[in-house]
Amino acid sequence: MDNGDANPAAQAQPNAQDLQQQVYLLQQQLQAQNNLYLQQQQFFAFQQQQQQQQRMRVAEPHKVKLAPIWTNQIRSWFALAESQFGTYAVADPRQCFNLVVAALNDDARLHAKAVIENPAVYQDPYVALRNRLLEVYEPSVWQQAAEFLKHGELGDRRPSDMMDEMLALLPADLNVLVKAAFLGRLPADMRDHVQRGAEVLSFQQLAARADEIWQARRANAAKAVAAVVEPGEQSAVDPAELEQVLAAVRFVRQQKKGGRQQRTGGGGAPPSGGSGGGQDGGQKKQLCWRHERFGARAYKCESASTCQFTKN
Repeated sequence: MDNGDANPAAQAQPNAQDLQQQVYLLQQQLQAQNNLYLQQQQFFAFQQQQQQQQRMRVAEPHKVKLAPIWTNQIRSWFALAESQFGTYAVADPRQCFNLVVAALNDDARLHAKAVIENPAVYQDPYVALRNRLLEVYEPSVWQQAAEFLKHGELGDRRPSDMMDEMLALLPADLNVLVKAAFLGRLPADMRDHVQRGAEVLSFQQLAARADEIWQARRANAAKAVAAVVEPGEQSAVDPAELEQVLAAVRFVRQQKKGGRQQRTGGGGAPPSGGSGGGQDGGQKKQLCWRHERFGARAYKCESASTCQFTKN
C-alpha cells in the first residue's frame, strides 16, 4: 500500500522538470528574436542615413569626363558613363542627356537626330537617347551568333586574348548558337523565311517550320514539272525523281536557247576549237543532271563516262 501511494508523487516530479526546461527554451528563443530585431533596426537606420547623405550630395556634372562614344561596344560605353554619373551624383535626366550628346560623333548624332532636337517631347530624354543608340549600334542576337561561329583562328594572338574576344561575342542565350548553325546550313532562299521569330522557338519548332517551307517548295517544283510534261505522261513521273526531271527540262530549254542564238548569230565569240571543227563540234557540253543543276558544288557525278564537266 505504501509503494502504491508514493508512485503519483514520483511521476509528477519529472513533469515539473520538463515544464521548467520548456520555459527556459522559450526564454532563449525570445532573447534571440529580440537580438535579431535590434540588428534589423540598426541596419534600417544605417540605410536611411546613407540615403539621406546621398540626397544631400551636390551634383558635379562638370567633373564627368565621358570618352568618345564606342559604337562597336555601345552597351559597355553606357555602363561606364552611368558609373561616372553615380560617382559625381548626376541624377537629373537632362544633365545626363547633355553629357551624352557632347560625347557623340557625327554618325551617332545623325541616327539620334530626332531625340537630340526634341528632348522636351520625352519624359526622360536620357533614356530615349540611350534606347535609340542601342537600337542602332547593338548587334542582334543573330549577328552575335554569326560573328561567334565565324571567329578566326588564333593567329599571332595569345589564347587568352582570343578567349576574351569570343566571350565578348557570346550571345546571352546559348540556344541561339545552335539555331544560327542550323540556319547557316539551309539554302539562302529558305533562311530568311525560317529565321523570322526563331529566337522564341524551340529546336523542334524551328526544324518543323523549315520542313514546311521545304515541302512547299518541293510541291511547287512538282507543279512546274507537271506543267511542262505532256498530259499523258504525268502519271508516269515518279515523285522521287522530280528533281532529276526538272533538271532535264532546264537542260533542254538551255539547248534550245543556245541553238536559236547560233542560228541568229548571237551568243558572242564561237566556242573554243574553231568554227565547226572543234572538239565539241560547236555544241554545248553534255552534263549529268547533278552538274547541270549544281555545277562545281555537285558532290558526285551521275555519269562519269558521258558527263563532260571540266573537272571530270
